[in-house]
Amino acid sequence: MYQLLLAAMSSVLCRVHPIIVAGALLVSALFMAPEEPAQQASICQRLHSVDACRVW
Repeated sequence: MYQLLLAAMSSVLCRVHPIIVAGALLVSALFMAPEEPAQQASICQRLHSVDACRVW
């Protein structure tokens, strides 16, 4: 009985685990990425030349 329960829980965790990881990555990207393009431009210009940061 215990092995059957363990196998069922393992099966559920294997299906839910990738969803949780994908959700966590999405949420962390939303919080870590600056919302304003000017913020990203200043980060780029600090590390690279102005020509390299000209994306548009």
